[in-house]
Amino acid sequence: MVAFAPVGSVVACGLIANAHGCRVDEGSVHPCVIGGKDYGQLLYTLGVMGWLMLITLPAGALAFATWLIVLVLHRSAWRRRTANPARQGQEQGQSRK
Repeated sequence: MVAFAPVGSVVACGLIANAHGCRVDEGSVHPCVIGGKDYGQLLYTLGVMGWLMLITLPAGALAFATWLIVLVLHRSAWRRRTANPARQGQEQGQSRK
């Protein structure tokens, strides 16, 4: 979820700016008066934070892939570990007969 945070900031910036007829771009801060207060700097910051996606999305994808590989390896080891005692018990019971 942290990897998608910059997407949320850009979406929030766009929604707020469009709802109040404000202009937002990465070039400079533009005035955006909402309720008598200028939110231009805040909207500019929210919009520029979208550039963090260049780092957070690949890092999040790498973290997810690593987690998935570890999960698959752990589950396969767990299945082998839980399946073997049952077979060993059956084999020992048959050898005693």
